[in-house]
This record gives sequence, structure tokens and C-alpha cells, in this order.
Amino acid sequence: MTDSFNGTIFIDFDGVVRHWAGDDIHACEAGLKVPTGTLFQAAFDRDRLHPAITGAVCHEAWEASVKQCLTDAFSKTVAEGLMQAWQKADYIIDFDLLADIQALAPQAKLVLATNATTKLAEDLKQSNLMSVFNAVVNSSDIALAKPERGFFEKALSMTHTTAETSVFIDDNERNVQVAANIGFSAVCYQNKPQVLRFIENLL
Repeated sequence: MTDSFNGTIFIDFDGVVRHWAGDDIHACEAGLKVPTGTLFQAAFDRDRLHPAITGAVCHEAWEASVKQCLTDAFSKTVAEGLMQAWQKADYIIDFDLLADIQALAPQAKLVLATNATTKLAEDLKQSNLMSVFNAVVNSSDIALAKPERGFFEKALSMTHTTAETSVFIDDNERNVQVAANIGFSAVCYQNKPQVLRFIENLL
């Protein structure tokens, strides 16, 4: 790659661009006297999450299943409290990371590549990100989720690019490894300076 790199930079959403605080949820769990991590254990159980991120069920149905799980395991009061805390949870968007990437590689296409539910478009709008990306590859739209190889192949097809001319940034080591095996220049996100150094070294 050169300083005129005009390939594609694929970047994950949660854990890279969007960062959740989580403190309010932990405080709510403590207040309700349930173990820390109770909400996310229910929400991210694979049997419950996978249908939501592959579009088999909508975001609302996923939330309803999480609430029912919490009701069954604890009580309606606990379920309602945790769901309200989740829906109100704070997050930050790393606009600086996106701007710095675009400054380093202004000719590159910037593509969001994420395992997300049918609520992604609404989240992007609320986060003022609708015009930031050249394209969005959402697992629930294509019925394929990382780290499935098909997700990466579909992402390349949708953006008319090749792995050899693409960068892949994700905070999940398994996703990064699959991308690297396919031929992407792939990096597992730890922090902004580390990712920017990775991109600089490719130019």
C-alpha cells in the first residue's frame, strides 16, 4: 500500500467506534441484588443473540426475549429495571478515530462492518454517523455474522473490493484472525494510537 491507498478500510462498530460506559447497568444490577453481568449474560447468550444479528428476528423481538429470560430467572421487577438501564445506557462515539483514519488515507473507502441488529440504522442516525461511511455491512441485513467467512466475502462483494487491498479493524481476535486468513491487513483494536500506527505502517 502507498500514501495514495484507495482501497477499503472496514471498521467494526461496538468496541471500536462506539464505546459503552456500562457503569449505570452495573449499578442497576447491584441495586437489584443480582450478579454483575446478569443483563449481558442474558442478552449475549449465543442462542438468543445469533438470530438477532443474522436478521432471523428483529431487534424488538430480541429485547423481548432478553426480558423474558430475566423475568424467568429473577422477577418482572428485575427484568424491567435492567431493560430500562440498558436502554438508557451512556456511550461515546470516537469521532476522532474516524477523522484520523480519513486524514491518513483520504482516498480510501471507509466501511462499517458490524454484527448488529435491525436497530443499526436508528443507532447510526442517533449517533450522527449516517454520512460518515461509504457503505454499511450489517450482519442482520445479509444473514451472515462475523466470524463466518461468508460475512467477509459478502462485505468484499458489496464494496467491489478485494481482501488484498483492504484493511479490517475489529476488537474481536477471532474476527481479526479470519479476516487475516482471507487476505485482509487486519488488526485487533486495543486503542486509537495503536490502530493509527497500524494504518500508517501500511501506507
